[in-house]
Amino acid sequence: MELMDCGLLKQLESGHVGMTEAKYDLDDFDYCKFVQTTQLGLASVFDGELGRVVQAKGMIKTSGAGEIRKKISTLLLDLDCLDSEVPSDFFHCGKELEVLAIFNPGLQPFPLPLFEMDKLHLLVLRGCQLLVKVRSLKMLDKLEVLDLSGARSLKTIQDKCLYSNQELRILNLSESQITSLPLLRDLKKLTHLLLRDCTNLERLCKITALSNLQILDLSGSTNFKEFVDPSFEKLASLKVLDVSQTAVDKLPLDIGSLHQLCVRDCPQLKELPLTESVKGLLILDLSGSCYMEDIPESFFSHPTSIGVLNLSQTNIKRLPALSDLRNLRHLLLSQCISLETLGELKSTTKLEILDLSGCKALKEVQGRSLENMHRLQKLDLSGTNITCLPSLSSNLHHLILKGCSNLKELPPLNHLSRLEELNLSGVSSTKKVAHDLEHMVNLQILDLSDTQLEKLFSLLKLKNLKYLSLRDCPSLSEVPGLEALTKLEVLDLSGTGIKDLPSLENFGNLHRLLLKGCLSLEKFKDLKMHEVLKATIEELPYEISKVTCLEQLELPIFRVGELDSEKDKLPSEDQSQLPWSISNWPKEPAFDNKLIITVNSIDFLQFLKDNPSFWNASFTQFHFFVHPTEAYGRYGDKNFYRNELLLRDLYFNTRQHSAPMGRERSLEIRGFISFPKCLGLILAHAECIILVDDPFLTCLSDVGTGNIKKMNACWIERCNEMKDLFHTEKQDAGDLRIGENLEVLCVTHAASLRSICKGDLQSSSLRNLKCLLLEHCPQISALAASPEQLGNLETLCDDPTSP
Repeated sequence: MELMDCGLLKQLESGHVGMTEAKYDLDDFDYCKFVQTTQLGLASVFDGELGRVVQAKGMIKTSGAGEIRKKISTLLLDLDCLDSEVPSDFFHCGKELEVLAIFNPGLQPFPLPLFEMDKLHLLVLRGCQLLVKVRSLKMLDKLEVLDLSGARSLKTIQDKCLYSNQELRILNLSESQITSLPLLRDLKKLTHLLLRDCTNLERLCKITALSNLQILDLSGSTNFKEFVDPSFEKLASLKVLDVSQTAVDKLPLDIGSLHQLCVRDCPQLKELPLTESVKGLLILDLSGSCYMEDIPESFFSHPTSIGVLNLSQTNIKRLPALSDLRNLRHLLLSQCISLETLGELKSTTKLEILDLSGCKALKEVQGRSLENMHRLQKLDLSGTNITCLPSLSSNLHHLILKGCSNLKELPPLNHLSRLEELNLSGVSSTKKVAHDLEHMVNLQILDLSDTQLEKLFSLLKLKNLKYLSLRDCPSLSEVPGLEALTKLEVLDLSGTGIKDLPSLENFGNLHRLLLKGCLSLEKFKDLKMHEVLKATIEELPYEISKVTCLEQLELPIFRVGELDSEKDKLPSEDQSQLPWSISNWPKEPAFDNKLIITVNSIDFLQFLKDNPSFWNASFTQFHFFVHPTEAYGRYGDKNFYRNELLLRDLYFNTRQHSAPMGRERSLEIRGFISFPKCLGLILAHAECIILVDDPFLTCLSDVGTGNIKKMNACWIERCNEMKDLFHTEKQDAGDLRIGENLEVLCVTHAASLRSICKGDLQSSSLRNLKCLLLEHCPQISALAASPEQLGNLETLCDDPTSP
């Protein structure tokens, strides 16, 4: 709360808090350590005085000392933090202003008498949605920084608008709708031209007169196709060119003395220019340019200083000779599914990272090509088809071989004493490795899941281990030395034959304990599913209840009796769907010491099938949280999610001015790309439905109209594919009364939402809707087809275009 009072944090509508990014999200031009040290774009070019704001180490901050000036020279204003409109005479005292930064004005009008502000050096108007046209700034002849980023209505800047601004160094028009740039030829001091996410920009006018230009950023301008200038030879100062996520199919023939060239996710690009002008290149990123199939053999004879080469997700079949790249430190070839041969790497002795993950066609890495790479710290060969492992340097820190199922035999690894991560998941030839582990005393991550491991030597010496996964090793019955691994944060023994565990009372760092399917742990035999889901268990075996940091706990669930026939088993279609996990959260605000136990989807659905009276007998109240199993950790820890629940209620209570959004029977579905139909078994019993970060959702009927008939409250957040909440064309004729029990509806951060009701729902469908909250829904144009559909509405909080 103190940070919020200071303006460093602000409350977000989703119940989170975040940095007040409008003030601190300055343009960071830290283009990796290969180029320069971290510099914020604003402070690195602006060398004038900022009033009581001073520069320090490439950043700006308020000065803690000095006499308060009588005349204001610096004004930073966040209109998102103001509860009222800006007074009409507010800026009339700004004749002495040298620095003016206004953030997040949104649709709020504010008068800005620029003709009186002729001393301005820096002008920032970020997120100004009312700005449609910029005519002339000739009165601002001292201007050095002009930032109009986020002006999503800005389409035109007159040609001679910047004619008099010859001191300008930074011009930021990112996220605007401009189709062309004004004349820039007289801006000789311009160093930064930022045009990120300008989706209507297709061509770039002549810029070769900008002799001091250092950074040109067009990333995310998806319709940008070409440069008018055939060559950048005159741009001798240009160091960074970023055309990532654009439609360019070729680059200028001479691209200056670049240090960094980013052409990431450019599907039209097929070739690179052959020129000596790239000889100073330090970073080359071509990742995701899927039509890039071949790189000329002679290309890398010019940029011999390259430190980072990223060719991930391209279609190259072979790598050209890299013998001239003696300074190469990162070689990234992840998901190059057509790559068949790697070539000779002996000359790249400074290599630190080699990532070949997902190169399915790769079957061999030359035997001794990595042996002399004494600086190599990370080698990732996961998902490749290699049959043998090359000789490795003893300095290796990370060895990742996940899914290398064709590895016939692993060589001795006992010399890798500096190893911090070893991932052999899915590798069957691990018998010898089990003995080598005692030499890897620096190991922090060990993944031996899904292997044929039957016996493990003592892990007593691996006292630095933080992550240990032995999942799906059914023949493994014991883990010697486990009691000494008190630094563990994740322990995954799911699907093993483990028979006993040490006391976990001293495992003070343990966040995740996964014991799903450990049916040989008989101390859990009396554990009942309804007790697990009710979160009423206070004591668990092995002192688990005393592990205070535990955030995710999965326990073995024993069935009562055996499955008598095929009809008792869970349908195969339910088992084959995306695996998800479910947990029940107490309604009480204070549950710090409660164990939140997670149950996997198959165990839960099987339990429902075996106990059809479950809902009426055991659960009159619940708040189930359901998410894809692999998405664990994406939404914060237990305390984070608890606070999100509390803040969501607080937020709703503040906006509705009544009781908080009820959670008598609530279900939260979060993070699903596709909707698992089996979730309908839970939805049908939920009265409050919460949908967060679900790209599958285009309208509510996507979860099944028959599943939400009991719904009386609904919260939808960050479901950006949703276009209409109720859509009659996507509903059966018998379901046109959908939503007739709905009383409370909150939709926030739905970027594509157009309407609440599309089509002719029956007049009784939304007759009980009393409270409607809409925030951050910029595309919404209509609430309903007719006013009668929302006839009983009492509370409407409509702020659809909030920034």
